[in-house]
Parts: sequence; structure tokens; C-alpha cells
Amino acid sequence: MATSNTVARGFGGAVSFDTDMADINPGMGEGISYLEFISGVVWANLAAMMTFAVMLSSAIFFRRQSDIHKRLILVATVAIVGPALARIARLEFLGGEQGLFLPSAIFILLAAIIIYDFLSLGKAHRASLAGAGFLITVFLTSIAIARTEFGIGFVRGLA
Repeated sequence: MATSNTVARGFGGAVSFDTDMADINPGMGEGISYLEFISGVVWANLAAMMTFAVMLSSAIFFRRQSDIHKRLILVATVAIVGPALARIARLEFLGGEQGLFLPSAIFILLAAIIIYDFLSLGKAHRASLAGAGFLITVFLTSIAIARTEFGIGFVRGLA
């Protein structure tokens, strides 16, 4: 519900789709319009929700196999930390929401799960690899969709 309403709220209605994000807050993106920015936010949130639901459902299905269950729960958790990391990324020295901080942080969290596997098992666990691969695929797909006419049109329709 919050994602579908975020476009209409548009910073209290004080901005138009063509407003440059640098005019609102340089930490949120410079040289991109509000529509491009919010399209990325909406599609990333939809990707996070879908990834979380798939990983959590899978974890519940594998609840009796604790090694798989625990790893899928961790990947589900990583899938939904994006909004919190995006707010941290607004700090000037981190490069803003459009910088490398957010994808780097997600990658590091996923890598930590796989590194743990190597330290404890001597190899990467298949659930860790499958979960991380799914998360990365869905998020890259959401970035691609957010930049298409379809993705932007969908977001415009939420206004």
C-alpha cells in the first residue's frame, strides 16, 4: 500500500514529474527527474516484496530442513533492507541513493551468507546460491523495467 501511494504523495504534492531530484535533495539523485527516480523506487519495492514473499514461502516449505530454511530466511531479510539502506545512502559522503552504496551493501550482505557457508561447510550451500541468484536477478530485472516506457507508464498511472 505504501508503494502504491508513494507516487501520489510526491513529497506532499510540491513536485511535478519533471522536477529534477537535485532541486529536492541532491542526496536522492542529481540530473534525473522525479518520475525516473520514483519509478526506480516503486519497481525496487515491488521486487523486494516479491523476493521476500518467494524466499519466505520457500523457507516455510523447507522448515524441517534447517540448513535450507535458515539461509532462505536470511536472503528474505536482505531483500527488504533496501529502503533502510537508501535512507542511509542519502548521507553526502555515500553518494546518494543513485550511487554505489545501496547495491554494494546488498552484495556484501549476500556475500557474507556465502562466505559463512565456505567457512562452515567448505563450499557454498545451494540454498544460499539459489536465494542470492534469485534476489540479484529480480532486482536487476526491476531496474531494467523501471527505465522502460512500460515501467514509467505504470508508475505514472499510480499518480
